[in-house]
Amino acid sequence: VISISLVAIDLVLYPETWWCQWPIGMWAFVTAFPLIKSFVFRGQDLRTVIERRLHKMALREVERFDDDL
Repeated sequence: VISISLVAIDLVLYPETWWCQWPIGMWAFVTAFPLIKSFVFRGQDLRTVIERRLHKMALREVERFDDDL
């Protein structure tokens, strides 16, 4: 979180040097991934989350197809 904050501050103060900050941003993302994953999945397993999202997408497609008829 601290690294992401530092990169954001650097991007605001020195936008011309954004390209030299990607290693810090990548490191921050990799180290924060378990926290991000726990927030997104909220204790559910990955397969259940993916199946639920695919089901929602399929329902949207069916509704769109019905509207076209």
